[in-house]
Amino acid sequence: MKWLNLSDVLLIHAMIREETGAVRGLVYPAGLMSALARPFRAFGGEALFPGMFDKLAALVHALIAYHPFREANERVALVAADVCLRLNGRRLAPTLEVEPYFWSIARGEQQVEQIAAWLEGHSEALPGS
Repeated sequence: MKWLNLSDVLLIHAMIREETGAVRGLVYPAGLMSALARPFRAFGGEALFPGMFDKLAALVHALIAYHPFREANERVALVAADVCLRLNGRRLAPTLEVEPYFWSIARGEQQVEQIAAWLEGHSEALPGS
């Protein structure tokens, strides 16, 4: 499984800032590092998030909940999810449900398990792969 690193997420934020005019600022570096580490946490030798969609959901949830950037945390989480899926031969399916769903995560209405199921159900193989 291919995954994002700190530089990737910072680049995603920079690109979103350029595109949307979001305010620059990493205000909680420890939160960003924790969000990147969360998908790989284990307890008693067992992965807490064993599959790709579980790991991706943990990352999305953490990027939104930990709010490491001054602005655009939800957009960063959305783009990070799509980039990570693309690195692994999939993508978020284009649908009008994507933006409202990510806002529901920001409102605290979705847990990691629900996000994982949603991501799996709303992703598709990349065309030509």
